[in-house]
Amino acid sequence: MACCDERTISFHYCEVREQRAIHELLHNRDEWRSKFSDSRRSSGGGGSGGGDEALEQLWPGRKELGGYSHPLPARGDAVRGALVRLLLYKIRLCGE
Repeated sequence: MACCDERTISFHYCEVREQRAIHELLHNRDEWRSKFSDSRRSSGGGGSGGGDEALEQLWPGRKELGGYSHPLPARGDAVRGALVRLLLYKIRLCGE
């Protein structure tokens, strides 16, 4: 996602449950990276499995989202892959 700088400080129109999910991903990045890399290895590179299942449990469902929010894109969707790469690899926390 070319829209976000690695020094992003704010996500406008982001609902509370999305903020909590983003916080979890950013502050426990190594654990989440491991879940996704384990998923890719076990699925032959497809990326399905542990990481995706855990992300689906973490991310709020459609009924929990507000008017500006969007549900998690489907597995295999390029936007979902871009979201994971953005949160786990591009955006940095202060002090990193």
